[in-house]
Amino acid sequence: MRPSPALLLCLWLPALAVAQEAPRKLKVTRKDGVPRLDLGAPTFQPLPRVERAAASDAGAVEVAAADDFQVRSVIHQRRGPGAGPGEPALTEIGLSGAPLSSEAFSTVVRVRNPARRGGRIELTIVDGRQRTLLEASGELTFKGQEETEWGVDWARTAFRAPTSGEVQIRVGGLLLSTTPIKFAEKGR
Repeated sequence: MRPSPALLLCLWLPALAVAQEAPRKLKVTRKDGVPRLDLGAPTFQPLPRVERAAASDAGAVEVAAADDFQVRSVIHQRRGPGAGPGEPALTEIGLSGAPLSSEAFSTVVRVRNPARRGGRIELTIVDGRQRTLLEASGELTFKGQEETEWGVDWARTAFRAPTSGEVQIRVGGLLLSTTPIKFAEKGR
């Protein structure tokens, strides 16, 4: 069987185009005279480092960062029927129902800034694979005080399965705090 001329043409045209291109020149570094291949990949600046402080009594990790913002505490409280102002802090959030959904709860973040400057705050709850489960954002205002509280009331949210993760708090785009959180089925 003899190949068709159209097939031969389709196979030879790309080979001719490659053969006619000028060969790439290797860049030579002046230090050692060894050629290095330039793939055109961008170079990245190193990431900024954030200093970590010791864990507080409530289990929240305090992290100091630029601009004197400090997250002093992260507290989760049950809300809704039967929840009062003296409600203890939650160590895990309960899941119930079919499909599984979390109970309504609140998260309160206490932030300190001696300069009393406001800023944008972002709270994200992520699972172990760093996928976002819940997120909220707002503005911090310090009304003549060095500390302020910012809170979020979370509605019941559907979950595929019980999970654990962390609460990430950013102020002005900088990660200031990570706190562990667990979503578990009630009664297990």
